[in-house]
Amino acid sequence: MASRVSTATSADRLLSSATRNSNDNPQSNTARRNIFRPARDSSTTASLADPLTAWLRRDYTPKMITVGLGRRFPWRFFLIVAASALSVGCKPTAPRTRIEWLPGDPPGSTGASATAGELLSGGTPTGQKVHVVHLVFDVMRVDVPVDTIRHSRKIWNHVDEVRIDPRLVARLSRNGLRVGAVGEEAWPAIRTVLDACDARARTDQVHPQTGLPVTIAVAAVEEGESIFAFGRDHRLVGKTFPGGEKLVHVHYLYRPELGGCTDVQVNFEVRRDHGGVTWEQQDAVIRQVPRYDSHVFADLTVPLTLRPHECVIIGPSEKAENDCLIGSRFFARTESGACFETLFCVTPRPYQARGGESRPL
Repeated sequence: MASRVSTATSADRLLSSATRNSNDNPQSNTARRNIFRPARDSSTTASLADPLTAWLRRDYTPKMITVGLGRRFPWRFFLIVAASALSVGCKPTAPRTRIEWLPGDPPGSTGASATAGELLSGGTPTGQKVHVVHLVFDVMRVDVPVDTIRHSRKIWNHVDEVRIDPRLVARLSRNGLRVGAVGEEAWPAIRTVLDACDARARTDQVHPQTGLPVTIAVAAVEEGESIFAFGRDHRLVGKTFPGGEKLVHVHYLYRPELGGCTDVQVNFEVRRDHGGVTWEQQDAVIRQVPRYDSHVFADLTVPLTLRPHECVIIGPSEKAENDCLIGSRFFARTESGACFETLFCVTPRPYQARGGESRPL
């Protein structure tokens, strides 16, 4: 305790001594107040009469401002603090979304920027609008009777198969299959062939769910039915199915940058449902899907690009006379003692929905 008292007493003595010295010596206070000002002798004062010398020797010492607790800060410090406070309180600008326009758009619109409000209102800085294109498909099924003449062969005279890889065309033909594109200009001749042989035609309109292909149910698989197909390695492979359905899938992709063309991909599948459902992860979403056994003839997948107003036609080839091949099993049938060959024509129809009404493109 004694040591603490003595320490406090010595500190008080030092403080009172410093205060007494400052009061007794007013020059020390003046020197302390002028510590941030440069000392000027008589020669410097005399030279200030020259304006150029005065400008060159002007005082660059920052003015000091005294705040609480006796601390001193330059006045520029307070300007920086005020500017920071104003920038924090500024209203943020609207977020901007980058739109990469398709190559078919008018010049000057590529890479245009638009705010979120402009997108919601349907406008852009260039005055354009963002349109959403949907696809609907016309699926026509044609049953052509087979008698002494196979009339379906005449239809293929008006079908374009050149745009498909020749090796794939040969593989399809070997399996009793043919796939090609048909334009509007070929339909009058095709209708003449169909009318001459009393073919039966039926057209359905299909609105596929987004992300799913157009699925065509061709026929049912009989119990114990065997289907054979030649693969890429030229080997003939067959499989026996306990039942199910014969399906044709048409995957699609609309290409407005190609003038409204549509990329399609045709493949063939045999599917047998189990009657239950299971959970699968699709596109980062877990969904319920039906349980089924599937066999896809992957080596017979056909990619094709359709121009506007064209359709893809799928049917049997001359090799379909072999009853075991996939072409015959899918597209040839007997009904009431009469033989028929079946063809499918799938036509994509792009349209835009505006204000509750649809406008075809």
